[in-house]
Amino acid sequence: MRNHECNQRMYLFSGWLIASFLMLCAVGAIIAGCALPVGDDYRIKRNTSNPFVIGTYDLQVYVPVPVAGSEPVTVLHRGDLDVQVTWKDAADNDLTGSLDSFQVGEVYRADITINTKKGWLFDPARNFQYPEGSVSIQPGPNADTLVRSLATVTYLATEAPKMVDQVDLSLYIPVPVLEATPVGSFWAEQYTGTVKWSGGPETEPLDLFQGGVIYTAELSLAAAPGYVFGTSLGFYHTGDNLSPDPAALAFTAAPDSSGGTLSIVFPKTRAGTDIALPIDLTEHISAPVAEATARTSFISPSMQFSGSVIWKDRSGAPMSGDVFRGEEIYIAEVALTAAPGFVFPGNITGDDFHHQYDDSYIPPVYTPGNGETGTVTLTFPMTPDLIGVNDYDLQNYLPLPEAGVMPVWELDRGGVMGTVSWDYYVPSHGYTAMSQLEVFRCDTVYRAEITMRVKAGYIFNSGHTFDYAAGLHWGPAGNSNGKKIRSFTVVYEEPIGSFASEPTPGSALKRIRAAKARGEFTSV
Repeated sequence: MRNHECNQRMYLFSGWLIASFLMLCAVGAIIAGCALPVGDDYRIKRNTSNPFVIGTYDLQVYVPVPVAGSEPVTVLHRGDLDVQVTWKDAADNDLTGSLDSFQVGEVYRADITINTKKGWLFDPARNFQYPEGSVSIQPGPNADTLVRSLATVTYLATEAPKMVDQVDLSLYIPVPVLEATPVGSFWAEQYTGTVKWSGGPETEPLDLFQGGVIYTAELSLAAAPGYVFGTSLGFYHTGDNLSPDPAALAFTAAPDSSGGTLSIVFPKTRAGTDIALPIDLTEHISAPVAEATARTSFISPSMQFSGSVIWKDRSGAPMSGDVFRGEEIYIAEVALTAAPGFVFPGNITGDDFHHQYDDSYIPPVYTPGNGETGTVTLTFPMTPDLIGVNDYDLQNYLPLPEAGVMPVWELDRGGVMGTVSWDYYVPSHGYTAMSQLEVFRCDTVYRAEITMRVKAGYIFNSGHTFDYAAGLHWGPAGNSNGKKIRSFTVVYEEPIGSFASEPTPGSALKRIRAAKARGEFTSV
C-alpha cells in the first residue's frame, strides 16, 4: 500500500513538472511574439538577407495563349511576383483599352514585364520559356535578378472556336437520390453550367433531395473560351427512365451560339444504394406459435430497412387480440420502408423474399411501392396446438457440479428456458450466495434455486416432475405443478472431483440430512 501511494505521488509530481514546462513554453512564445516590432513582417525582413528564388519559368502559367472569345490577361498579382502585359496587334499598335476579347484569325503580340516582390529574386542562369507551340518568338531574360522586361511574344493567328462535342450530361448532373445535395453549377472543359431544380416541396435553392419526388433540372449552359454551341447538339443523360428520351434532350442554343438551355426530367427520387437481396424474413417475423405474442414491427439487423406487420386470420379479417391461437392459419401483411440511403431494387419480386415455411406452403407475394416502400404478404401454415414438454431429466439442462468448473446460470433447451441461483452451505452460517465469477469447490454442499418456463407453443405436462435420472442427488423440493412455470430447489452433494479427506466418514451426508431436518429440502 505504501509503495502504491508513493508511486501515486511520483506520478502527480511528474505531471505537475510537465504541465509547468508547457506553460513556461507558451508564455515564452507569447513574449517572443510581442518582442517583434509592431507592423513589421519578421519573415519578409529575414528574407531580405536570404531571399527566395522564383521557381516557375513557364510563361504560359502567367499569360495563357490567346483563345478566341477569351479575355486578355493584363495584370496578374501573385505572392512572389507581379505581371503586367501590354497587348498589340500584328502591326505593333497598342490595343490597351480596346481589346475586350480575342478575335478569330488575328495575330497578337504581348509585351510582358515581371517584377519580383520583396524577399524574392530571379535565377540569373535561367530563362523564361513558352512551351506552347503557337508561340513564334521566345522571350529573353534581363540580367537584373529583381525585374525582367521580356522581349515581345508573338502568337500565331487565333484559331476559330471549336464546336462543343461533350454531350454526356451525366458526367456533371448526377441522378437525384434521397438526401443528396443537388448540383447548382458545374465546370466542364468545353462549357459551364448552372442548374435550377424544381418539383420538390421546397423552394429554390434545394438543400437536399426528398424521396419519391419527380425533379426537373433546368440547365443554362455557357461555352468556354474557344468553343461555341451548334444548333443541333445531341445532349443526353445516361440515367434510367428519364423523360424525355435520354438520347434526345432538346437543347435551345442562343443566337450567337455562346450559350443555351435545356431541361431534364428525372424519375421519382430513389433512396440510393440497393437493399441486399434476397431478404430472409425468418429473422424478422417468427412463425405463429400458439399463445405467442404477435410481433408488429422490426428493424433489419443490417439497418437497411424496417417493417410494420398487420396480422390477419385465414378469412383476411384482422387478428383478434395480440396472442396467436392454436390450429389457425395466419396471414402477415408486412409494410417495408427503406432506411435513408437505401432503396428497394426496381425488379424485386416475391422470389427475392424468403421464410423458413416457403418450401412447404405459399411463397411470399411482393407489391412494389415507390422504391422506398413495398409490401410483402406471408401466409403461414396452420399453427400447431400447444406441445407438451416430455423431457424432465434435470441432468439434460443442468450439469452436475464439478470442482473447478463455473456453474450454469441460464437454461435453454427445446421448449424450455430458465434461470438458476446458486449458493453453498457453510456450517456456521448456513447458505451463502455464489458470485457469477466463482467456481465449484471441493468438499462443499451446493444448492440451486431453479425457475423453468416453457417457450411459446409449449406446456408442462400435468403430473410430471423434474429429477436427476442418475439418482445421485437430493431434490427437487417445492416443485410447483404449473402449466407454464416450474420452480424448485435441488441440493447437491460434494462436487465431482472432490478429493479432500472427510473429518468423519459420511460427514457430507450428515450435513445434508441436517439441512433436510430443518425443512430446507426433501429427497426423491
